[in-house]
Amino acid sequence: MEVRPSLKTCTICALKKMYGITLGSGFICDTCEAEMVRTDVKDKKYLFFINRLRLIWAQKKVENAASGEKNYERPFPDN
Repeated sequence: MEVRPSLKTCTICALKKMYGITLGSGFICDTCEAEMVRTDVKDKKYLFFINRLRLIWAQKKVENAASGEKNYERPFPDN
């Protein structure tokens, strides 16, 4: 029996994809990951990516609070 990877919803583009990386409870598809690493910090898309990554951080903070774990400093400063 062949086991296929499950579809996960990308935190960045909100599409269901099979391949990508998992960060905490978030998922970034391989397409978005590739675009993120090529995006210059001066590009308008850069801030979009940062804001979407904040969603992963916020979810992790909620999960930590629910489990009683310590929450760490915010990885991205507010703009």
